[in-house]
Amino acid sequence: MKKVTSLTLHKTSEGERVSITYVKINDDGKVMGDNIREDFVLVEGVNEEALNYYRGLFQFAQNKINLL
Repeated sequence: MKKVTSLTLHKTSEGERVSITYVKINDDGKVMGDNIREDFVLVEGVNEEALNYYRGLFQFAQNKINLL
């Protein structure tokens, strides 16, 4: 089983980047891998649904900051 332990969304020169950290656990509950990281860039025209979620989360965060 793999369990996501953190998710970071950030804008880079390459575009909208997603960084995921996760732990891998076997059927006996033993941790087989910890702090495994996967990074990828969301590509226009390929990951449209994910891009919409990504941009929505950024807008949500900006709206929260604007209220402070």
